Amino acid sequence: MNDDNKDGEVERQALLWDMLPPEVKTNVLGWLPLRSLFRCRQVCKSWNSTISSSSFVHFRSLLSSSALNRPWLCFFTPKSFDFLLAFDFDALSWFRFDMGFLSSMLSSTHICSAPSTSAPCGLIWCTGSASGLLLLDFCSSLYVSNPLNRSLIKLPPFKSIEVVVTQGFSTSHSRGIFTCENTDEPTASRQETCSTWGSVGKNGEKGVLGSINFKNALAESYSHENMTRNSHSPHYCVISIGKVKRGLVIEVFCVGRNSWEIVDSMPSWFIITHDRMLECDGLFYSLLSHPIGMLVIGDYVTEGTYWRIESLPLNYGAEPRRLLTCQNSIYMVCRADAYCNHFVIWEYQAVSKSWKKLQDMPDHIREDINCISTSNWADCVGVGWHICFRSIGTLKVLTYNVREGLWSWLPEPSPLYDTLFARGIEFEPKLDYTQSLEYGIMQKSSPY
Repeated sequence: MNDDNKDGEVERQALLWDMLPPEVKTNVLGWLPLRSLFRCRQVCKSWNSTISSSSFVHFRSLLSSSALNRPWLCFFTPKSFDFLLAFDFDALSWFRFDMGFLSSMLSSTHICSAPSTSAPCGLIWCTGSASGLLLLDFCSSLYVSNPLNRSLIKLPPFKSIEVVVTQGFSTSHSRGIFTCENTDEPTASRQETCSTWGSVGKNGEKGVLGSINFKNALAESYSHENMTRNSHSPHYCVISIGKVKRGLVIEVFCVGRNSWEIVDSMPSWFIITHDRMLECDGLFYSLLSHPIGMLVIGDYVTEGTYWRIESLPLNYGAEPRRLLTCQNSIYMVCRADAYCNHFVIWEYQAVSKSWKKLQDMPDHIREDINCISTSNWADCVGVGWHICFRSIGTLKVLTYNVREGLWSWLPEPSPLYDTLFARGIEFEPKLDYTQSLEYGIMQKSSPY
């Protein structure tokens, strides 16, 4: 009898839902948590069409609910990339984030460009994440994807990079070469608001690097008509450092032109530790193993270059070292020494250009870590206010809240999930940023 009552209630609710006007249904969907929208795609074609439409992302209710969502901690498997395993800090639970649509889309658009040192051939590697967008490296080609609306664009080949060393990805900038204050002003005015970057271009006759003007190209990029279509759409920026015959060059992707611009060069003997640069306050950061230090890109210096090297703390700990961002600050995590799993966390003070050591790890946390694993615990990522640590080969995640100074363990996910995940990424679920992908050729897939 109870089952019959439940079935009848479900039928009545379905009839009431069918009687609602389409605009009311759309508004109701807009108030759902973004995590629930993934399941809504599979309900019917009309729901999938509604959620995928460009008008859906501009509802006030959706924009309000998007702003309340905290970033997710995500792990991916580069071999298949069929799904992301995500932790929702609001619901304090893990869930599976479907990415199966990527395989067919990548296969249909793939044409190899420049080899990458970070992504082995045939694997899908996430080299950046910002404001709901993912930067993907597949078979030496770069793609920008919004997994919430299943959109994907392929970036054009580099101008001169032959082998990619490291990459950075961001969707908002307040300074540096990526800044343009007001896109509604005349072009001449806009050029004055942009920082001047002396660009470096290839001289075909002499085979050397020579200076060209990047200022006008930057202004042209931000004056593109699609950039002002929607005030909620960010500019996304991709920056790559790669090898050429005579050294290293820095290329920045120009959205309006849909092309890469060479903006500076670096000595060939530099060894960059990370395959992923971090963006913070309009600057990009990465660690160097030779010379030892922290590379900062996007800030003008008196020598006419746009990168500099900052020193590390005197007692900066043992390898491996990792940089990460938390709430617009740069942190470095490393072992206290080469023989223990005791972590040291340093915070970079951007104003004084110095490092500050944070609270030491409590003894009971050290004991827990040593009991779980003696392997590499250097997999760490910043998610919101949390620094998240994971032991390679497990899904046990330790977090440190930099605001409250508290250590805690996340609940473990289902043992059914494969534990051979690549390192974690921070993902901000934002449907209101889907329009940013319309600057290129956008492709969409449907589950039906």
